[in-house]
Amino acid sequence: MSTENSSEPRIAKIPSYELIEMAMRLSAALEVDCPQEPVEYANSARNILWSYLTKDERNEVDEYITTKAYRTDPNVKLIIQP
Repeated sequence: MSTENSSEPRIAKIPSYELIEMAMRLSAALEVDCPQEPVEYANSARNILWSYLTKDERNEVDEYITTKAYRTDPNVKLIIQP
């Protein structure tokens, strides 16, 4: 998701081990036999992602939650560069 305030998205360099960890946690959240509540896995993945956001990007996420913008159909794009 690019920030509304910029025309060009910022490229965050996230190590592949972090991406794998987030994917594993989010995948575990969807399994019926996971030992913890799904929200625990989602929160831990969010915590990893949060560390890569700038202050402005964190504010954008806060506004997204505060205004309940998630109730609209999201247009999420994930761009992976080698």
